[in-house]
Amino acid sequence: LNDSARAVELLEPLARANPDDNQLRLQLASALLGTGRSEEAIKLFEQGLKDDPDNAQARMALAVSQIQSGATEAGVGQLEHLIQAKPDSLQANQLLILSHLQNRKFDKATVVAEAMIKATPKNPEAYNLLGTVQLAATDLDAARKSFKIALDKDGKFAPAMLNLARVEERAKNTSAASDWYQKTINADPRN
Repeated sequence: LNDSARAVELLEPLARANPDDNQLRLQLASALLGTGRSEEAIKLFEQGLKDDPDNAQARMALAVSQIQSGATEAGVGQLEHLIQAKPDSLQANQLLILSHLQNRKFDKATVVAEAMIKATPKNPEAYNLLGTVQLAATDLDAARKSFKIALDKDGKFAPAMLNLARVEERAKNTSAASDWYQKTINADPRN
């Protein structure tokens, strides 16, 4: 048995014995996800959110499990709900953008990234996300500009440097790409 299976083995009888314990219910839902029992996990997350609609962690887990199980629109709805409540939620914004990119909905991904910039104008990650969307849409000039703005916010922000290298690779500027890779390594030798 893996850790998730052992957790389910322990938590299922406890949850049956304590049906009103929402924390226990949510722990069981997370463990069920780890065993691939997504449908059961989704039902428990939904029930948990009825009892505690402001539980951002449970809402995020529900969104991820819905997207993974193919209920993408439901998962997107959960992420949008999270972002509406907390526009600067990096994880929710990242997941929502990723979901839109996987479905090639570049306009929707751009709207999410721009809203995050509006909510957190000093955060380099917001500009990096916008650049990532632009890079995926093959708008290299716009992507380059966004990644450079991210670096203006934080001159050692390695993800933007790495993404600038990718932009230059796609633009067939191998020398510039190499320079950005070197800058990434120089910013943090662990890269």
